[in-house]
Amino acid sequence: MISIDLGSNTVRAIKYDCKTFEKLGVFEKIVRTADKTHETKIVSEDAIKRVVSAVNEAKAKLEFDGKDAVGVATAAFRKAKNAKSALEAIKKETGVTFKIIDGETEAFLTALAVSEKLPHLEQKDCMMLIDIGGGSTEIIFKKDDKLVAKSFDVGILSFAGKHKDKDEMELSIKKECAEMDEFIEDCFYGFSRPTIFCATAGTPTTLAAIKMGMSHAEYDGEAINGATLSKDDVEKVYKKLLKISMDERSRLVGVGRQDLIIAGIVIFKEIFEVSGLHECVVFDDGLREGVAIAKCKKINF
Repeated sequence: MISIDLGSNTVRAIKYDCKTFEKLGVFEKIVRTADKTHETKIVSEDAIKRVVSAVNEAKAKLEFDGKDAVGVATAAFRKAKNAKSALEAIKKETGVTFKIIDGETEAFLTALAVSEKLPHLEQKDCMMLIDIGGGSTEIIFKKDDKLVAKSFDVGILSFAGKHKDKDEMELSIKKECAEMDEFIEDCFYGFSRPTIFCATAGTPTTLAAIKMGMSHAEYDGEAINGATLSKDDVEKVYKKLLKISMDERSRLVGVGRQDLIIAGIVIFKEIFEVSGLHECVVFDDGLREGVAIAKCKKINF
C-alpha cells in the first residue's frame, strides 16, 4: 500500500508491504507547505504547486496511481482557511485524496510507527515521544495501552517565520513553548516519568545524521532508526551549524532547510531543558509509516 504524509514542510511517501510489514520504497521532499501560513492563514498557490510537483514525483518513483494512495494532511491544513480548495487542487493534479487529521490522531499514528521499532519496550516502561514538525509539535506519553498526547502550534516553519534570527528565537522560546512545557511537567507528575525518550521528524534525524558523519545526500533513514542523541550532542551540532558557511550548512541539512534547522534545534533544546532528560532515541519512521501500519492492521483513524 501507499501512504503519504503531507506535512507543513515536507511530503513523505512510502510503499509498504502489508504482508511482511516491510518498506518497498520511500520518498521525501521539502515543499514548505506552511510558508507564511502563520501570517496569511492560507496555503499559497506556490506552495500548492510545490506539493503537486512533489506528489507527482513520488508517484513516478514509487510507481503508484494517485487514487490508490492514502494521504493525510497535518498542521498547515488544520490552520489554513483555504484548506478545502487547496486539497481539491492537489487532488485534481495528482489524483490523491488527502484527509486532514487532528493533532491527536497525528500523535497516535506517529507513536504507532515508533512503537513498532521498539519491540523491547516493556509494559512498565513509559515512552515520551516528540515530533517537531513544520507547523506543530506533538508531545506523546505512552505506557502500556494508555496514551496521552497533545499538539502544539509551535513548528519550525511558523517559529522561524516569526523571528529574524537565532537570538530572537532563543529569547522567545520560553514564551512560545509555555503551554508545551506545562504539559510535559504535568505528564511527568500526573501520568508517569518516562523511562525512554524518543524523537522523530527532520530536526532530530538531521542532527543524528550529522553526528554519524552523513551529509544530506548520504542520509540513510534506516541507519537513523534507533540512533541516540544526547543533550550535549545537540548543543555540539548546534554550535557547528552556526559556525559554518550557509553553503556547508546546506550540504549537511539540505537546500531550503538552512534556517529551519536552527529553529528546530531551539525547540528541541527547550524540550530537553524542561524535561530534564539527557538522551533520546531517534527515529526516521513517523507519521507516514504509522498511516501505513494502521491501514495494514485495519486500525481506523
